[in-house]
Amino acid sequence: MIDDSLKISNIHFILKEYKIYLQVLKNYATNTVNIYISCVDEFVYFLQDSDYYHFSQIDKNTFYKYISFVKNRAKTKKLISNRTVNFKIAAINNFSEFLCKKYYSCELRKVKQLKYISEIPNIIDEQDMLILLKTKNPIFDRKASWVSCRDFALTVLIYSSGARISEILNTTSIDMDDKWIRLEGTKNKTTRYVPVNIHVHIAINNYKEQCPLCLFKCLWICKRGKKLTIHAASAAIKRMFGYSPHYFRHAFATHLILNGCDLRTVQEFLGHSSLVTTSIYTHIKPKHLKKTIEKCHPLSPNLESS
Repeated sequence: MIDDSLKISNIHFILKEYKIYLQVLKNYATNTVNIYISCVDEFVYFLQDSDYYHFSQIDKNTFYKYISFVKNRAKTKKLISNRTVNFKIAAINNFSEFLCKKYYSCELRKVKQLKYISEIPNIIDEQDMLILLKTKNPIFDRKASWVSCRDFALTVLIYSSGARISEILNTTSIDMDDKWIRLEGTKNKTTRYVPVNIHVHIAINNYKEQCPLCLFKCLWICKRGKKLTIHAASAAIKRMFGYSPHYFRHAFATHLILNGCDLRTVQEFLGHSSLVTTSIYTHIKPKHLKKTIEKCHPLSPNLESS
């Protein structure tokens, strides 16, 4: 017997329940919930466009057709990567899991994700990073706006701590006397502490001094005095530096690894729940490996001459 509640036409009601499932039972961050709902919306659009009327009709072939649909849809705009497709598959698998738990008559199997190589962007070296930060430092520019001071402070904090932009924007205050900041994880809802240095202290103090608005309730605000959003902060940092906030998070981890920091410590700083996620930083460039050999190997010309 077909369960009428699983008709695709009931998607509005089903999505309401699914959202509660993600927020309460899965304890996902608001941003993650919204992205998952968006992915399911796209999947439902595909189902309706392909004349599906009931979730019980879905099988593995449906998922493969959906992947083809996503890739063909993206061709007119921008080539979509396997990593992006995998995120959509993960969202749909999660939705399938919800349907199977909520509606026992619904039996959907998870689909395997596509293969892809995890890569990090090409990170500029430490000296170039220091030069970049120095040239953009508003403390040397008398005409700099308080917004520039805010964006610089945010960037220095990300590069110094490896925190996510979402985690930093959720901090209401930073006690520089302790030289640590408390971060509330937006992905896995965990709390962690990361150290901050004197450069962060100077940048944040400069921002506080220059900002004409009240920072009592919220530390990171926009021109209207409201809490700064992730989108607005990311766009502002990209305009100022030419790189996204996540790029500076990658740079933090990369420079630690290149200077001998162990992977487990980097995992703690980044707030990764799995060491597998952090392991992408083990792919060090051949140029750095060559320098390491020349510096450390006993047959290196540098060591022989000494």
